[in-house]
Amino acid sequence: MARIRGHICLLGAAVAFAATVASATPLPAVFGGGNLPASDDDGKSELAIAKTAGKLGAAQTKCLAKGVSNLAGSKPDGYAACNSLAQTKLTAAIAKITAKNSAACVATSASGTVTTLGLLVGFLGPGVWCDGGPAGGGLPSGINVPSGANAAKIAKVEGSAATALVKLGLGGATCYQKGFGTLLKDESADPTSAVNACLAKAQAGFDATAAKLNADANAPGCLDLATLATTLVAGLPVLNVSVFNCN
Repeated sequence: MARIRGHICLLGAAVAFAATVASATPLPAVFGGGNLPASDDDGKSELAIAKTAGKLGAAQTKCLAKGVSNLAGSKPDGYAACNSLAQTKLTAAIAKITAKNSAACVATSASGTVTTLGLLVGFLGPGVWCDGGPAGGGLPSGINVPSGANAAKIAKVEGSAATALVKLGLGGATCYQKGFGTLLKDESADPTSAVNACLAKAQAGFDATAAKLNADANAPGCLDLATLATTLVAGLPVLNVSVFNCN
């Protein structure tokens, strides 16, 4: 987990440095970075990109969960086809957004957001699917598949953990998106309190689910939900820098 957090920190430092090169109106500190765009149209496009990319992250996670579950049940993983379909849908959705708004910063937001989100999913995956041995097949490196009599039950717990993390990530991202929307309507507004309250609610929901999963007899000892959640939440401000890059 220390390696995962280290990657997030290095990624955040690199993206934040790049964001300071151009003169811009920075978003409030609660966002962790990003800019307020001069054009409302650019801001709306960025919000559309954020929501679209979030769907990709959720879809990719479902593909991983299904792949591990399939392998645990001695079936073909089916991951490559599942992930390819998710990527195709994302590409089509992003193309529609950039076709409506050809601003260079919108294209940069799209590519940066997808890249950063992919890194987050890649960092978290091995922490969720941690039990057993290397998956092999078409699944990404670092993903393990449980074996033995309880393999299917362990895979189910890991899949539920992934779902809970996706819900936390999407919930947190929505908090920032709502705050950004508030600023698009009124630049003098301060969404800090609302964003923090929203993040706390998302975290509380995750904590309740995590407590149930941790109490499950089939939860693997390597599944550290608290650390995974901390890493994910810390990665959201890094994602903000990529999403809200227009100025």
